[in-house]
Amino acid sequence: MSQSGLAIKATRADNFYFPPDYEERHGTINKINKAHTLGKRAKYISDGIIIIRFEMPFHVRCDKCLQRTAQGVRFNARKKKVGSYYTTPIYEFTFLCKKCENPFVIRTDPEHAGYSLESGCTKCAMEWDPKSA
Repeated sequence: MSQSGLAIKATRADNFYFPPDYEERHGTINKINKAHTLGKRAKYISDGIIIIRFEMPFHVRCDKCLQRTAQGVRFNARKKKVGSYYTTPIYEFTFLCKKCENPFVIRTDPEHAGYSLESGCTKCAMEWDPKSA
């Protein structure tokens, strides 16, 4: 079997490919390729922002187009640390309405163990009557 065939089989085994001229003293493959370990998610890392997958914690309504977004809908959001409550960090998540691209801004609220809606959307009041159940 040729050398190239062995190299391809090795990538299937451990999911890492090291070029033939690789030497450990040069550092990691990411360092050699000048790539970040988080890939595209680290596009705004210099600004303290990372791209994450955010799931809506409750039903909201867009302030611009009045489109309802249900609890559990997922977005690619920009996560940024904006402060702290004692030693617990407060994060801000920014993402766009799926219909009109109005920005939603949601912050963690460690004091009340939840989230606060900063701008772009309002929480939908969930009406429930226990007698009807």
